[in-house]
Amino acid sequence: DIIRLFQAEEAWLEEWENLKDYGRQHNLLEMRSCGYEYFVPSPNAERAWCYDRLADIAEYIGRKDFGAWHEKAEAIRKSIQTNLWDKDKGWFKCIHPQGHIETVYSIQAYDALRMGACTEPMKNALLKHLKDGAFLGEYGVSSISAEDEIHYELNDPDWSGGGCYTGDGPNLAETLWQNHESKLAWDILRRHFWMGEMLPYFPQEHACDKPAVPVNKRANIIAGVAGLQAILFGMAGIEPELDGSLAIDPQPPEEGEIKISGLQHKSSIINLLMKPNFIQVYVNDGILYEGKPKKLVIR
Repeated sequence: DIIRLFQAEEAWLEEWENLKDYGRQHNLLEMRSCGYEYFVPSPNAERAWCYDRLADIAEYIGRKDFGAWHEKAEAIRKSIQTNLWDKDKGWFKCIHPQGHIETVYSIQAYDALRMGACTEPMKNALLKHLKDGAFLGEYGVSSISAEDEIHYELNDPDWSGGGCYTGDGPNLAETLWQNHESKLAWDILRRHFWMGEMLPYFPQEHACDKPAVPVNKRANIIAGVAGLQAILFGMAGIEPELDGSLAIDPQPPEEGEIKISGLQHKSSIINLLMKPNFIQVYVNDGILYEGKPKKLVIR
């Protein structure tokens, strides 16, 4: 079952201070340079998230061992904060064998934010790097910040700089919405809209300083739905609950309006309108709520 599968994966890698050693580059990113290796914030942060979700499910179905999984999740997060965070740089460290430390300004750091591994000061420090001339370009985000003089290069926008894997920009926007940074989230998502106007498909990767894609890479990629995911699970705040209900916690844009129509939940059809400081939620053609944004639960 899923528990044995997860436990087998946990037993496969060496552990230090509740962190797993993910080894060399081929186990992590496809960067052309090295550095993001061994003890890294992500996917260790995802491990903590997995322990918490297993604990939530276990508690819901009446198992008695869920407490230890929550404790393990918290221990992983504490270790990330204590061992991998560099307060002076406002960024994460990667710890290599024999204690060598590498600082890689990779977009992967924001996965740790999405997985709940960051304190508020850590979050604020990470957000300071999301600026033009660093991670942000006029046409998207860069997988490696342009401020990273060692690891940033232009030959591989997928993971090494000058552009990004197409799913990662919208994924970052979703992360920001989930952390109630709606203004910055929208600013990042809208930088990708040129692809809908200029390309027949969402490409595997793209540049962020100009509206261009590598001619030698795949022309389409399933991560194109990441933009939809950012709107649904980020801006609209849709989250399925264990009891079968559906939570909605919208963060409307500062201008204009966005409509989500025909969202099916069980036997109900949900329509959602979002505009500045206002939401309107229909369930089966009846108004469930309209007014200032707030969290709703549909059962």
